[in-house]
Amino acid sequence: MHAVLAALLSATALADDDPMPAISATFDGEPMVWYLLGENDDVSASFVEQRQALMVDITGFTDADDPSPRDSLALRLSLSETGETLTLEQAEAVYFISSDTTGPVYRAAPGALEVTLARAERDGAWLTLAGRIDGEFELERTPAGQSESEPAALSGRFELRARRVEF
Repeated sequence: MHAVLAALLSATALADDDPMPAISATFDGEPMVWYLLGENDDVSASFVEQRQALMVDITGFTDADDPSPRDSLALRLSLSETGETLTLEQAEAVYFISSDTTGPVYRAAPGALEVTLARAERDGAWLTLAGRIDGEFELERTPAGQSESEPAALSGRFELRARRVEF
């Protein structure tokens, strides 16, 4: 009996150490989750300040321990900052379908994504964002190539922290 209880407690402790996905969604009807890597120098969610705007770059990976580009999702959000208020101005995304980042990819052009921020807070060098993302992607077989009529839809939620990058 004690061995069973010890095993259950051990399994619970291990489960608590599992990373939580930053993005949970369906892509082309398939359930997907993406994880962010790093909290120190090598982060996969970061932002830079440009005048009154924040440019946020987010790269989510399907394996919490492996930054392989296959099935990764890259988002770029442009936020305006007025005092303590952050407002989404533009969103773009790329979904990588191969291990090569040069293509083919699914791309959501500016205006093709609807991002709703339920939470947008800045705390010094950290930015916390949470909300929904929905949109249509088009297949691009070559870098900056013509989009083909093979659409795919993304629909889901995100909650993440991005770190400020200074040059």
